[in-house]
Amino acid sequence: MIKNLNLELSNKARFDSIDGASLVEKDLPRKKFIINSLLTSGLSIIAGSPKVGKSWLVLDWCVRIAKGEDVWNLHTNSGTTLYLSLEDDESSRLSKCQVVNRKNIE
Repeated sequence: MIKNLNLELSNKARFDSIDGASLVEKDLPRKKFIINSLLTSGLSIIAGSPKVGKSWLVLDWCVRIAKGEDVWNLHTNSGTTLYLSLEDDESSRLSKCQVVNRKNIE
């Protein structure tokens, strides 16, 4: 029974491939920019060395997007944002909330 389960899973885990020439010929819808020329809808990964401000950057973006404010003079399309602070401890979350509240951000 376990053998059959593994076979079923491996049959479902397939990747489609396409060559560059075929991809260029496709008429695909353009992704919607959330921050013009910088951030599109969907999954994005912000990576960098520890303690360089990645969390603050993303928190700032989330607030600005939620309020419909520009980011670095780039237009944002206002929308609902969700900021997950999965690596911060409670003290760090409190500090960030206090800074955000001092800036009168709702």
